[in-house]
Amino acid sequence: MSYEFWANVGAITFISGFSVWLILLARLIFGLYKKDKQIIKATIKYIVNTISFLFVYIVYFSFAIVVNGPRGDERKKWVLNESLDWIIWALILSIALTLFNYFYQIKIEKTSNIKNTLILFLLNLFIMCYGIYLGGQFTLSYYL
Repeated sequence: MSYEFWANVGAITFISGFSVWLILLARLIFGLYKKDKQIIKATIKYIVNTISFLFVYIVYFSFAIVVNGPRGDERKKWVLNESLDWIIWALILSIALTLFNYFYQIKIEKTSNIKNTLILFLLNLFIMCYGIYLGGQFTLSYYL
């Protein structure tokens, strides 16, 4: 795929991430206006989980910085090694967010919903791995 294709996919991804933040901000403002503590508590948890979006932005730009790096097969090896390093960080961050979600549900929301915690874990991991893939493809397609 071409460089332009991956640049467009990256732009759509960034717009989607900012849209989610705007929706969560609107939900938080609505909860504050209605003084509904359950909406506020849940929204705060989801806002904290959008750290995965920040992770994707960091990964994407770390790959984008390497435009004058190695070429050809060396570039592919470099992208693979860099991707594996980022996947390890994605797993660590996903586990940390899962622990946060679990304890936040027990201590703040006073519920224990394992399905919700598992879904958030899988979504965070998917978002981060997608960002790693997107950054790698962007880097590989730059000189093609």
